[in-house]
Amino acid sequence: MTNRYPLVVNATTNQITEVQSGDDLLLDNTDLTTSSGDLVLDPAGDVDIKADLKNTADPNLKVDDDLYVTGTVGIGVAPISNSDITINRTWNNSATTFFGTNIDVIDTNSNSNSRLLRLATGGVTKFDIDVDGDTNIYGTTTLHGNVTFVSNAFFGDGDTLNFGSSNDLEIQHSGTTSFIRTSTSSTGDLAIESRGTEHDLYLTAADNVYIRPQGGEDGIKVFGDGAVELYHDNSKKFETTSTGISVTGSGVFSSNLTVNGNTSIGDGNADDCAINARVTTSVVSKTDSQNDLGTTALRWRNLFVDDITVTTGISVSTLKALDGTTALTLANTTGDVTVAGDLTVSGNDIKSSSGTPITLSGNDVTINGNLTVDGTQTILNTTTLSVEDATIELRRGNNLTAATGGIQVNQTTNGSGGVTAYQALLYDSSATKWRTYDGTTYKSLVNETDATTLGKITLNGGVVENFDDASAVGNGGIVSLDQNSSNIHVHTNPGGDFSFRVTNVSTTDNYATSIVLIMKQGSTPGQPTSFYINGTDVSTVTLGLSTLTKGSNGETDVYSFQLIRQSSAWHVLTTATNFE
Repeated sequence: MTNRYPLVVNATTNQITEVQSGDDLLLDNTDLTTSSGDLVLDPAGDVDIKADLKNTADPNLKVDDDLYVTGTVGIGVAPISNSDITINRTWNNSATTFFGTNIDVIDTNSNSNSRLLRLATGGVTKFDIDVDGDTNIYGTTTLHGNVTFVSNAFFGDGDTLNFGSSNDLEIQHSGTTSFIRTSTSSTGDLAIESRGTEHDLYLTAADNVYIRPQGGEDGIKVFGDGAVELYHDNSKKFETTSTGISVTGSGVFSSNLTVNGNTSIGDGNADDCAINARVTTSVVSKTDSQNDLGTTALRWRNLFVDDITVTTGISVSTLKALDGTTALTLANTTGDVTVAGDLTVSGNDIKSSSGTPITLSGNDVTINGNLTVDGTQTILNTTTLSVEDATIELRRGNNLTAATGGIQVNQTTNGSGGVTAYQALLYDSSATKWRTYDGTTYKSLVNETDATTLGKITLNGGVVENFDDASAVGNGGIVSLDQNSSNIHVHTNPGGDFSFRVTNVSTTDNYATSIVLIMKQGSTPGQPTSFYINGTDVSTVTLGLSTLTKGSNGETDVYSFQLIRQSSAWHVLTTATNFE
């Protein structure tokens, strides 16, 4: 090795270009430095570093080619013999974001087989993360802390989500059916609870709901758009129908039973019905003179009543009192009873078959039903006539024709009782109007229809008019006002310009109509840009429309429209006033 020069130096650049073949370059406790720039090691073979590789001038150590490490690696700590890579760092700056392991791959041309991270044993992948961040784990995963999902978790057909140390609860979709079930070896029951105040539990199905107890027996069936069925020991006992319910078997009720509607109990020839309770209501036949109490073969024994009212007669030979004595004897008499003299009623009521129409109390008579008087005149000689009914009906009968009638209040009479002055409220059938009449002059009453054709009106007070209120522009940017409802329209927050359209405006010539549009401007102010009357665009004859302005957010604009009808044509004058 004497007289050899193992380093070949370029005379121009003063750079070591090569080490002579067969020679080694040994740097023992000596730094290899450059005056400036990087130190580049680019040999034809490998660079074998058997000591620490450090860069004291710069904390970064840069390797531009593949790095092949045959031993263990320690980052921030000396390597550990039984750990291929050991990282031991201290994060002591809260203003800095630290990464224990930071792999940042610039993806310029990856494919579906590319992986950000892959862990394998013997060439068999156990864990990998693809370029989209999707993670695959091959094997059993044990998580010792809480797991939070911020998106979905997907399980394939046949995969099972197990709960409990012995896989007691399973959630699975088999590919055709979804299951929430306990395993055959599970401990305890399966409880579905909805806890908390007013927290309900809903079982919702697209079609039907089935609840089955042991052995798959039927318990409850709920059919969509159909019946609800209840079963006892797999035998149907109760079912709802389109008209009510159907019960199979006996029913025991420990409290009251209320049935609204028609009720049929048993077969009159084969079934029995026992009523042991006291009856607290009337027993009334549905059809008059159609139903019997008992038959000729099956009679009731004793009948205990306070009164008996007969409408068409009674066929008996003897009527007895409660003590058994004879109270009335009828000698072959059937039908009605005619009283030729006075009828004295010792009680307070005169009763009919359907109730008590007349009640007597001293000198007063109360008629509990309808009073029909078939005469030509009915005179009530009282100081005050009080009628509790809401409607008094005049003229009644079949095939009536129109006639004038009403109510007359007499003002004065003569000595014979003849009326000398009166005031009447009449409905004049010829004029089809309500009028007052004093025997000489008719005066019509004003109503909603007549009010449109009144002449000059003198008002001694102010006029209060309702207005139409809205807060949103309709479809197509249209604001509408029905003139039958009001002449004033108040609109809030129009949301931009719009078409103002008024309907049901009178088209009679030589009349004018005033319309006021009050616009409370919002974040997007608006104004009328076109004007319609009864569905016709009259913008071209609406003077002042094109010069209208609109205020800003929070301001109010008042648009006045004067509609003049002349020679079957419209003339419209428009003004605007802004209020800040």
